Order: sequence, then structure tokens, then C-alpha cells
Amino acid sequence: MKLDILGEKYKVKETNGEQYEKFEADGFCEWWAKEIHIKDDIGEQKEDCLMNMKEYRNNTIRHEIVHAFLFESGMKKYERDEEIVEWIARNILKINEQCEKAIKGLSNNKGERC
Repeated sequence: MKLDILGEKYKVKETNGEQYEKFEADGFCEWWAKEIHIKDDIGEQKEDCLMNMKEYRNNTIRHEIVHAFLFESGMKKYERDEEIVEWIARNILKINEQCEKAIKGLSNNKGERC
């Protein structure tokens, strides 16, 4: 699969390998190769795991995409900042929902005055 990240084509791949253990990660973004790698088994629910693995997998994908967007937009200060990247990944759907609500609400009331 390919994504358009600010005009750059990124391949998104489900892979496995020692790099995940080496970096203690379930995903990573290789900016120079324009690739996002997601560990191929993170969506599988495990018997002894209380986490919603599907949502964890989705958040991991969003997290790596945020890294790519920050890199491609030249945000050198933030492209490797795990705290800000994770905050964006966890909240982007909520932010988008409120933006859409406001846009729809304002569009429906176009022409009305306060």
C-alpha cells in the first residue's frame, strides 16, 4: 500500500524481524526510504492480553504516519519527539471529529448572525 505524505509516496508494509525487538517498537518510519513498517502480528488478540490489540495496531499506524508528516513538513524539532507524536496519534481522530462538527454546524447556519 502507498500513502501520499505531503507529496511524497510512502510504502506501508507489514513486516517482521529483529529490528522490532532491537528498537523495542511495533512500528517504525524510515524517512530516507519513504517506508512505514508495522509489525505483522500486533493486531492479533492474545489470550493473556487485556489491551484492545486492534486499536493498539491502528494507533501504531497513526503514530508512524505522524512521524512521516512531521519529517516531510520539515519539523526537525518534533519529527523524533515520541511524546508529541504519540499525543497527535492518540488525539487526531478526536480533533478531526470536532473540526467536522464545527464545519458542518457553521455550514448549516450560514447567513445567521449571533
